[in-house]
Amino acid sequence: MRVLVVDDDRVTRLAVGALLRRHFGAEVLEAANGADALTTTTREKPDVMLLDLFMPMLDGVGVLRALRAEPAHAKLPVIVMTSSAERHLIGEVIALGITDVLIKPLVGQQGKQRLEAALERARGPHGLGSGAAPRRVLVVDGDPAFRRVVEQALRADFEVREAATGVEGLQMFLEARPAVVCIGAGLGLLQEDRLAGKIRQDGAEDRARVFLCANRDTPLPAGDLYAGIIPRSDDAISFRRDFLKIALGQAAEN
Repeated sequence: MRVLVVDDDRVTRLAVGALLRRHFGAEVLEAANGADALTTTTREKPDVMLLDLFMPMLDGVGVLRALRAEPAHAKLPVIVMTSSAERHLIGEVIALGITDVLIKPLVGQQGKQRLEAALERARGPHGLGSGAAPRRVLVVDGDPAFRRVVEQALRADFEVREAATGVEGLQMFLEARPAVVCIGAGLGLLQEDRLAGKIRQDGAEDRARVFLCANRDTPLPAGDLYAGIIPRSDDAISFRRDFLKIALGQAAEN
C-alpha cells in the first residue's frame, strides 16, 4: 500500500509516516504543501492520501477540489487530518468526498487504532476507491436540524433521502428501497416502532437494515425491529463515524 502524507509540518509527516511503516508496512510518500501533493499524486499514483487542511500555497480543500475534478484521481481515497480548530471546514470536505476525518495529533496506540480504522475503510468496499455507486440511506425524523446533520454527514458516499413523518417515511421507503433506514422520534401518527414494523412486514429486512436513532444511553428495544441504535448527534463528524461503525460494520458481518 502506497500512502501519500500531505502536511506542511515536518514533525507530523515523520510521526504519521513512522506509524504507517511500523504498523501497516506501507510505502510512505511525503508532500509539504498542496501543490507538491498534486504533483506527487500524478507521478507516483498513491493508493491513499492523508491530507492536512491548512497548508501554504494550496490548502487541503483546494487539493480535494483539484483531485475530484480530475477523472484519474476522482476516486482516490482521501483521509483528512485536521485540528479541532478547523472543524468548520469538515462539511465542505465531506461534500467533496473523503473516506474519514482524523483529529491530530496521531500518536501512540490511540493514533494507531484511529489510523487503522480509517485505512480499513479506504481499502474496503465502502471507500471512495471502490468505484461503487452510492447507496441510498433514508432518514425519518421529525427534527429538521437532525436530518440536515445526517445529510451533511453522509452525502459524500450515499444518496440520502429524508422524511419528516412516519407516513412520509413509509411512502419514501416503498419508492426508493434504501439500503439503510435511520428512524428517529417525532413522527406523528406512524411512530418509530410502528414504522419499523411496517418495513419488516413488507419483507424488506433482506434488503434494508433499520436502525433507531436515539440518545447514546437508550437501550435497544426488545424484539427484532431494529438492527441497532445509531446515536443522535448535532455534529456531522460524530454521526458519520458512528454510522460507518454501526451500520456498515454490521452489514459487512452478514
